[in-house]
Amino acid sequence: MKEDLVELGFCRSAHGLKGGFTFKLFNSDNSVLKNGSLVVLRGIESSSIATAGEEFIIEKIAFGNKVIVYLKGITDRNGVDDVLPFQIFFPRAQFPEDDDGLYLVDLIGVSVFEHGSDKEVGVIDSIYDNGMQDILVIKKLDNQKLELPFVDEFFPIVDVENNRLEIILPIEIE
Repeated sequence: MKEDLVELGFCRSAHGLKGGFTFKLFNSDNSVLKNGSLVVLRGIESSSIATAGEEFIIEKIAFGNKVIVYLKGITDRNGVDDVLPFQIFFPRAQFPEDDDGLYLVDLIGVSVFEHGSDKEVGVIDSIYDNGMQDILVIKKLDNQKLELPFVDEFFPIVDVENNRLEIILPIEIE
């Protein structure tokens, strides 16, 4: 399976009786998924989908309070129950070109340094949305994690090409 895949979310539940899924996407506001999109699903737990991943085509997708998806070839509740649960991946090469060419997922693995110095703090381990803003999770050199909002006040320099993100560390209160 292709290794340029980006995890978009997961699915653990069916929608209705006619083969629908309820996708839980990490970012449903600006999703790259649409009707006809190719997705790679990786089975977890009791899923009949291979853990290495299998390709599926989105026949129909609707965004609202829930993201409801119908996949080609799965037409009833039994078919849905057979493949649940799974993780959802999308080929990075098929992402639309962004204005600055940067997606948050591109930050994972980037080294973090104290602003204006070469003192390494750690690396970006993961990113999540807390409902208000994007949060960067930094795995520090001492293996502790630091979570900060991805805002200019904390991260004034972002240079993915040179594997460098600079941070203004908050003051620690004892």
